[in-house]
Amino acid sequence: MQGVEILECRPPWGDDMDYRWSVRPEKGVPLYIQLLGNLKWAIASGDLAPGDLLPPMKALVADLGVGLNTLKAVYRALERDGLIMSRRGAGTMVVLPGPVVGAGGGPGGAIRAAVAQVLRGGTPPAEVLKALKETERLLAARAGTGRLAFIECNREQADRLSAQLAAYLDLPVDGLLLAELPARAPTLAEGRHRCLGAVTTYFHFREVREALASTGLPVAAAVVRTSPEAARKLASLGPEEKLGLVCRDRADVGGYTAAVLRLTRGERPVKACSLDDRGRLKELVAWADVLAVTPPCRDQVLRLAQGSPAGERPPGLPQSIVTTHDYLDPADLARLKDFFASAL
Repeated sequence: MQGVEILECRPPWGDDMDYRWSVRPEKGVPLYIQLLGNLKWAIASGDLAPGDLLPPMKALVADLGVGLNTLKAVYRALERDGLIMSRRGAGTMVVLPGPVVGAGGGPGGAIRAAVAQVLRGGTPPAEVLKALKETERLLAARAGTGRLAFIECNREQADRLSAQLAAYLDLPVDGLLLAELPARAPTLAEGRHRCLGAVTTYFHFREVREALASTGLPVAAAVVRTSPEAARKLASLGPEEKLGLVCRDRADVGGYTAAVLRLTRGERPVKACSLDDRGRLKELVAWADVLAVTPPCRDQVLRLAQGSPAGERPPGLPQSIVTTHDYLDPADLARLKDFFASAL
């Protein structure tokens, strides 16, 4: 098929290199964007886990053919986003974003100042934490039922993941769009059914953290994977079925393709393109028997492929459209429950 990137059977970087460290100048995407996108995707999907060490930058220069300044910029961006941490003598590792609470003023600032004073007076941190949790429970009971917010850039993922989180935590969870957050942030922590904290994916952790910095709300990041149902569908494809993949950004094609190939055990070629390439998207839709799409793309694939209204399947679309990476990692749900233990 002319113009559509073809990744045959396994990622093109070979057995000695994986997508996290793969950059391809011919893609037309700046190397900085490619590498940053690959690493963010790897952290967001759990392929790079908290505690994993990243290679030293100097060691990657020769291997990747990327300038040292480019690598430094990538590592700085990841550290600024709260996803990695560098320590002299210990290297650079992936970190789990901890409870991020804005400094702010008003009652929140006064409470934090009081806690700092108690700690300086010699009270063990564990005792202070226990007292704060007990106080939180009392305040929650007095104020009414609290809620959480799940924040994403697209409606389908915000709704689906907030529902999954609510079912696990047995707590109301509102699905909010990232674009709504600046207007909603000032009122989230107010009212009888106030928000107790926010969850987002690693992709948007920095944006959400900054948007909520003045509210004092804790923010947690979650790993997203492909649901068991979708994974079984992709694993059961017949040898003659042609598989296409659509993701939102060109820089993410390698990462998502690697994930889909693992689900299909690498037994077929995958033809992939990004959502912004309209011509290639139509060709891909016409070619594929099964189309794997990331959550931000599903509705737009239906609209853009042949100009149909959202939610209507136009003639010529593949027989099956499978949404990937729309499922919170089960192990991560337990961590999120611990994270918000004082609110539950």
